[in-house]
Amino acid sequence: MTKILHRLVVHFQLSFFIILVLLLSVIWSVPLRAQTLTDITPDPAKGCFLKIDGIIYDTGSCAMNDEDEGVIRFGQLDESSQSGYWVHILKNDDDSFDASWNAEYGAKHAHASLGAVTYSKQGTADCWSNADAMLCRNVLAHEPLYDIGYYPEREPSRVLLAYVDGVEHEITHPAWDILYPTQLAERLQLDGQDDMEQIVLLTQGGNCCPLSLSVVSYRGDGFFSFLDPEPIIGGWGGYDILSEGGRTVIRVKYLPYGYGNDQTQRSQYDYAVVDGELRLVAERTETSRVVSVARLNLVDVILAEGNSETFSFDIDNDGSMDTVACTYWERWGVLNCEAQISSVAEPISMQCKSVAISRVVSGLNQKHQLLCDRDVIEY
Repeated sequence: MTKILHRLVVHFQLSFFIILVLLLSVIWSVPLRAQTLTDITPDPAKGCFLKIDGIIYDTGSCAMNDEDEGVIRFGQLDESSQSGYWVHILKNDDDSFDASWNAEYGAKHAHASLGAVTYSKQGTADCWSNADAMLCRNVLAHEPLYDIGYYPEREPSRVLLAYVDGVEHEITHPAWDILYPTQLAERLQLDGQDDMEQIVLLTQGGNCCPLSLSVVSYRGDGFFSFLDPEPIIGGWGGYDILSEGGRTVIRVKYLPYGYGNDQTQRSQYDYAVVDGELRLVAERTETSRVVSVARLNLVDVILAEGNSETFSFDIDNDGSMDTVACTYWERWGVLNCEAQISSVAEPISMQCKSVAISRVVSGLNQKHQLLCDRDVIEY
């Protein structure tokens, strides 16, 4: 009897061990990420946005929104047979991103590539986009997502779009005329209200002119308007966003470039919100120039025969005369200059409004600074 009981116990232990091994092998064979489907706890206050080839796909409650070891997934994916659309974004070792999606309603695998995507922040939302797709997660209700749509059959072909609370809007400025949106810039608080404004950069095509800008404001309930009655003409120096006197200022920096431009001084224009509109509040032009012992400026060369001029000076102070030759380039309103310095093997090319030899010297030979406008040229 004892031997029979012993055999039964041994048989039971062996069977239990075999079953345990089989169970563990099944568990270990399931990929870790596949197990996360039922572990996802979505934040009901944050939604998703999938726009692919101009179509916006419903992500329902955005049941999936997770990130694990460089893999980001969001959209409508759960154990339900009614799962919708979702995306898979892979962060590469060089911090670039590649995206794919399931492409078919309810498909459990992100088998369709969307290509390389670039990350950006829109308010609280995290977005990845390229020319064909815009993919966002952590989207708050009542907070718009902006995009620039491309419609080659229309003129202009690019339009400003906004998506908020399940509805897509096209936003137009009555004074854009030949301008059209080309890039989304900063989102910031300008008018003292709770909502953030969006800076939109504008172009008229080509490279004739710097980008202008407009500022769009969302007032809730699908109501969009612009703070700028007229688009703000941009400057080749770009713009800065500053805080001055308790208000936010957009400072546009004008550099004297462009066709036929014979000016040499820079200027700045400050814009701030006054009575609900973005207005010019300050304008200034610089009144200084660099001190020099020899120079060629724009006007000198324009007045010279053939729009070309040369001067000589011992720039490196080695006892040999060096030369600086400049030609006026009307298309850009600048000088194309070349300095031949005896101690330097190759000529130095510069593009400036003014070339100067400074009184500042350095080194054993007390060689002079070479200045292109206000920049020191190393030689």
